[in-house]
Amino acid sequence: VQVDEFSRRMSAKADSSRRVVASYDSVADGVACDAAIADGAVAIELKNRLESQATYELGRGSEMLHRRSRSTHDFEILLAGEKCFTRELGAVDGVMTRDQGSDTCDWQLDTAYACGLDICGFEETPV
Repeated sequence: VQVDEFSRRMSAKADSSRRVVASYDSVADGVACDAAIADGAVAIELKNRLESQATYELGRGSEMLHRRSRSTHDFEILLAGEKCFTRELGAVDGVMTRDQGSDTCDWQLDTAYACGLDICGFEETPV
């Protein structure tokens, strides 16, 4: 957070990302699917990134004169290294300006699948 005492401007920025990769032994779990990788495991990878920024300009006292903000959120799912899901969101000053994506994931897994920002449906600990 930066505060400029002369113009009474305050700015803040947040940037975070996350990557989760899980491999499951397709033989042990009895999983037959197209997402099998060379070592016989099924790989699921989740990636997301959030970036946001806000600037506030204050008048005399605590009167707010102007406020600007923007944010973006990107999310991807990869099965066996191939991207099969994307979602891109964006907003400016609290109004959604971008919401697009694609989903071609072929979930043939009996045990593991992406659910929100996590990997669900497996009974055993990932390999």
